[in-house]
Amino acid sequence: MKHFAIFALLLFTANCGAEDKAISVKTIATIMRSIVPIVCAFADAEKGGQVSGIIGTGFLIDTNGRFVTAGHVLDDWGKVSTPERPCQPAVFFPDTGWGHFTVNIKVQFVSFSDCARAASVDLAVCSLASNPFTSSRIPRGSIEPVSFDTEEKPIGTPIAFTGFPLQMNSPVASQGIIAGVLADPGEDQAFGYAIDKSAWPGASGSPAYISNGKVVGIVYATGISLGAGLTYSRSASVIVDFLSKHPFAAKQETITH
Repeated sequence: MKHFAIFALLLFTANCGAEDKAISVKTIATIMRSIVPIVCAFADAEKGGQVSGIIGTGFLIDTNGRFVTAGHVLDDWGKVSTPERPCQPAVFFPDTGWGHFTVNIKVQFVSFSDCARAASVDLAVCSLASNPFTSSRIPRGSIEPVSFDTEEKPIGTPIAFTGFPLQMNSPVASQGIIAGVLADPGEDQAFGYAIDKSAWPGASGSPAYISNGKVVGIVYATGISLGAGLTYSRSASVIVDFLSKHPFAAKQETITH
């Protein structure tokens, strides 16, 4: 019995230690293979694809090329697409991946228009016009979908989020801890996280993840006034439930004779 008690204690300690680790540079680099800037893009006759504005962040959730973002991100097209300079919803992928400074980033744009949304939980899942995992324009192995962890994490767990805030065309990573586990304002019986780190405008839709690289939530708001310094994340359990209601639907090819 004593041996069992010691083994159980060691196992519990090992599991806790895995989640107590700080987020490593390697883990951040792995997440950057999954995130995309959500932009309003237009074609320039001389310069090719150009960006009118970066309105938020998304992350790849399967090898069909779908990505998830915060639903309210998709409400901001009118702020950047004007009659004088109309632009289209798109994401882009860097030719050489993220992680190294480059003065002129060469990217591949992929448009999208097909999105499913749930206003109650402020989530959207969108399908790209072409699958980046099979496209010859995207280097093989340069992107990957995230993995989710839907279990509740304790207060004090190190956590990070990475996205494209403040119109930045390369990723910004922030680290903090889970400061609180809160009721989700849009879903009965669901929980979310308060993160002890402020998010900047444009970070909405960023994945929130822990030291093993698993995504445990999605950033949807930052604290203001007395709540300044906090970021709010919807939990992965809410994301996974939302995705179960909006499964991938393969596009039907039309054959003509």
